[in-house]
Amino acid sequence: MSSNKNKEPSYDNLVPSSKESRFSGGTAGMLDEERALANFDISFLRDFWNGGKKNTAKRRWIQRSLEEFYFHDKHEWTREEYIKRHVHYFVKLHKELALKFKPTADEIAFMSENALLFGAMNNHYNLFVTTLKSMASEEQLGWWLKKSLTFQIVGCYAQTELGHGSNVRGLQTTAHYDKKTQEFILNTPTLRSIKWWPGGLGKVSTHAVVFAQLIIDDKEYGVHPFMLQMRDENHMFLTGVEAGDMGPKMGDNANDNGYLLLTDVRIPRRFLLERFQEVSPEGKYVELNKTNKNAHYATMLHARGHIVRSTGGLLGRMVTVAVRYSCVRTQGFTSDERKTSFKDTEYKVMDYRTQQYRVFKQLSITFALRAASRVLNKMFKRMDEIKTGGKAESDMLKELAATSGGLKSLVTILGADGMEVCRKCCGGNGYLLNSGIGANSQDFLWVPTAEGDWMVMILLNAKYLLWCIKQVMSGNEMTGTAAYLNRLPQLGMDISQAKPKPVDTLDAFMDIDYLKELFLYSALSTVANGAKAFMERTAEYGFNEAFNEVSNLMFEAAKRHNYWLMCDEFHAMVSEMQDESTRDVLENLYILYVTTNMLDEHWGSLLDEKQYTFARQASEKMLKRLRVNAVAIVDAFDFPDYVLNSTLGCADGNPYERLFEQAKNTSLNKKEPFDGYEELLRPHLDTEFLKKGNVLPKL
Repeated sequence: MSSNKNKEPSYDNLVPSSKESRFSGGTAGMLDEERALANFDISFLRDFWNGGKKNTAKRRWIQRSLEEFYFHDKHEWTREEYIKRHVHYFVKLHKELALKFKPTADEIAFMSENALLFGAMNNHYNLFVTTLKSMASEEQLGWWLKKSLTFQIVGCYAQTELGHGSNVRGLQTTAHYDKKTQEFILNTPTLRSIKWWPGGLGKVSTHAVVFAQLIIDDKEYGVHPFMLQMRDENHMFLTGVEAGDMGPKMGDNANDNGYLLLTDVRIPRRFLLERFQEVSPEGKYVELNKTNKNAHYATMLHARGHIVRSTGGLLGRMVTVAVRYSCVRTQGFTSDERKTSFKDTEYKVMDYRTQQYRVFKQLSITFALRAASRVLNKMFKRMDEIKTGGKAESDMLKELAATSGGLKSLVTILGADGMEVCRKCCGGNGYLLNSGIGANSQDFLWVPTAEGDWMVMILLNAKYLLWCIKQVMSGNEMTGTAAYLNRLPQLGMDISQAKPKPVDTLDAFMDIDYLKELFLYSALSTVANGAKAFMERTAEYGFNEAFNEVSNLMFEAAKRHNYWLMCDEFHAMVSEMQDESTRDVLENLYILYVTTNMLDEHWGSLLDEKQYTFARQASEKMLKRLRVNAVAIVDAFDFPDYVLNSTLGCADGNPYERLFEQAKNTSLNKKEPFDGYEELLRPHLDTEFLKKGNVLPKL
């Protein structure tokens, strides 16, 4: 937006002011007025959101490095331009620091939450490099890691196939060992075995970690990771390799998701990643680390954790736009008089209770998603502390795999749905790519189906819950995320005994400890009822068919279980806040998260009519409390304008000037008439009639 206020105002030089005029939307100062209403210090919430003052400083340092790349015109780019700009942006930001700076999990999340342009190189660092670190031997790391970190080679993670996603054991790419040459021969032997979807594969990557069935002397050893060079010094394919981009997608245009065909591609024996196993020259399969046979899933577990953490931040960006725009957009007269002048005062859109419910619900979910990230962070820390191997490590990995899959599934669908709610809450202008919501939500839409459809992934979590119930009913005690199921044996599966006693007042109902107990009961009841139905089916069917029969029940059970994990950790977040006024804000968000879940997530008979009434009343009360703090809360997310990249959500609250300037500068408006006019439209027009202009026609 033009900053030259000394020039005469015009449509080429819009100057925001608090008074609506020919060259101003009249919204200047409205967000500052909203900020003045806040009854808490946003610095406490900002530092809490970031994980402390030091983390806030780190986050801002990361953000400052992005400012020179303000891609205000990116919605006009071609796909070729997207990929070109992304590679330049990513390499320039990372190469200099690659060997000097080892980011923490928080810092990596800050990078993702504030990223201006996701694409192929994100897969290189987040998946390819992570896979090398977790699966390659020390010697192999010496061959490839430094080159990967400094972009001397660029890689992708080639697991998913045209016919297989979440069922990793069913992958059909093969790696036959040739004893004579001491090489593996890689093939995608069927159409369905073609590698399909890996980001970075289509155009950018020189290498790939290829997941394939290891076969020695016709004996299958399961899926293993292999290093493969695909392209040579001129970026052309090596013999037997064919790859390409999959084509246009709904979003994520800087990511060259691709396909890979392999025909008798030979790689050295030592290109099997060897941290956990190796194959001898004679073809003997040797396990080197027996702590857990499923350790090769480590990359995806960490990827899930990263996705969960960044999703909360990305939804926070969209909520920031929706809150700010809703607080400056006016619509509908405040007066009930029918003869109101068109100049009379209108409501701010945010003052409508329906808008508050939609937007503030997403605001509360944003904090719940941060709670989900904390759950996984604690689990990863516990995993790192287990050094004994054996059953303890195996059980921990099983829990982490199930929980990361369940939370990743629920968190990403909540994120995707929430972004779409925010877009709709911005009305027609939310549909514009420059709104900062439409484009980002489209770029995110692939995430709920990464690894497989989100419902498939959460059902894997449901199977873990059935295993947990089997353990507790057999006298074993669960720890961690499933510890609440230890109550089942003493209840004899009669869950009604665990239901918290009803309360008689709204204030008692809104007690956060009471709400936590209600939520715990809902999880315990839903999971137990699903398990009971499953057990009944096993009398007639095998495990898989019995599970299929009750899969809809178990889907709801797994959802409720993961909602409970977020509820429990959100409660802990509230309890940790030391500043009283900020704690009140977090408590209001927590109450809204719980009560909107009760109202919108089919709690059914878990609550009686009086409790549903309390839930509605509590949610309405929280909307009123949050209204005065809404802008201050999203300010605490601390997203600068060049990160939001939004005409609607800038911190100064001047959307109309930005919208018009973006429209004037769009590429389609640079030429009159439009391409194709002379040959396609002009021959059909009555040009003699059009010559007359705005005059009454003569019959």
